[in-house]
Amino acid sequence: MNNTKPKTKKQILPICFFGHRRRKLAKHVLECLKKNLKTTGYTPKFIFGNCGKDEEYRSIVIEAIKETFGEGALHKVFDCPGIEGLGNGLNAAMNACIKEAWTLNDVCLRLEDDWVLVKPLDIGPWLDLMKSDNLAMIRLGQIQIDPNKVKPYREDLGLDWLDYAQNARYPINHQVGIIHKRLHDLLGYYSEQMNIDENEFDFGRKFRVKCKNFTDPNYPKVLWPHGQALTIDPDPNRYFIHAGISSPVLKHDHFSLNIPEDLLQYQEPEDLKRIEEYKKAHPQHEN
Repeated sequence: MNNTKPKTKKQILPICFFGHRRRKLAKHVLECLKKNLKTTGYTPKFIFGNCGKDEEYRSIVIEAIKETFGEGALHKVFDCPGIEGLGNGLNAAMNACIKEAWTLNDVCLRLEDDWVLVKPLDIGPWLDLMKSDNLAMIRLGQIQIDPNKVKPYREDLGLDWLDYAQNARYPINHQVGIIHKRLHDLLGYYSEQMNIDENEFDFGRKFRVKCKNFTDPNYPKVLWPHGQALTIDPDPNRYFIHAGISSPVLKHDHFSLNIPEDLLQYQEPEDLKRIEEYKKAHPQHEN
């Protein structure tokens, strides 16, 4: 008699990957993802949202996904060049990729091309939790919230619950994170007639309204890895480090110059030039 248990078939993990023009950084982000990300019980499939018109960038990302994760790892590509006056096509790309993700599973990892995974992380158990509990998102990027608004959720899985105050400006955001379909079932999708910052604030506003300023006990919760800093300052314990530079970022002192030295080598020449120009104009903010 053969007592061998049949192998459990792995689920697909859609990875919605967005970006434009950051050729070297995007490739490095994918290499670090391969090195440090585990998805126990899930097989990654990439949905790439090309948010600009740079054909070289598009080719580099497609080739990097296939070389790093295997030929079959790329599920689909969406080209979203953007709308004149509103910047790149991130909003449209997020809509297209996330909707496509729901054809593969009810959870997905959302990742822009300037968030580097710098230490090992197995999100398999977190994905299972997202499917079993009433959760909207596990945030993995920047955050700023009162420490008193954080409560233990699953200590065994290293996750806390962000119990938002009524004035939480960005209860959810466009940065790296794990999201569940119930978030978009609740809120819909992103306006493609707003710029990225306006859209992020508007989406947070809709979340507050739908959840009755977070007084409704049944609203889907947003989680955060336990022990990671609750500020927008750099934190060596974070899983993901923000390494992108753009003109809008340089308007905000809080992380304009906080890119680790070892990640500067992956910046495009025009971005390094922006950093130097910013340093000259704002010497008080230089590290």
